[in-house]
Amino acid sequence: MLGGYIIVENPDALKRLDTYIKRLQENDPSLTELCLDNIAFHYVRPKALAEALKTNTSLTELYLIKNNSSSRMKYLGDPGAKALAEALKTNISLTQLSLGNNEITHESAKALDKAIQENEYI
Repeated sequence: MLGGYIIVENPDALKRLDTYIKRLQENDPSLTELCLDNIAFHYVRPKALAEALKTNTSLTELYLIKNNSSSRMKYLGDPGAKALAEALKTNISLTQLSLGNNEITHESAKALDKAIQENEYI
């Protein structure tokens, strides 16, 4: 699986993450699984990830687990979760999505649930 655990204080890790987002935007057929667990999404612009997912047709598995911190900052947060919900409405390749422990609100969870229910692929 590509991705892995990225330490956000490491500038090289941020560059690697930007590379993954670019590969999604370019619809790289070799990028089918991506693990972005345990990262601080406020550095990554989750909306950029969501925008890339809207038209990507190669990624089948995406793992975004525990993207928060002990300081209670919502790294994926509601804006990221809502952007992801919008992306799921049009994405036709994802079949596996893992989002545990992201400290999103009930409203964002409902938006994600609705998008998943409407997407026949996930």
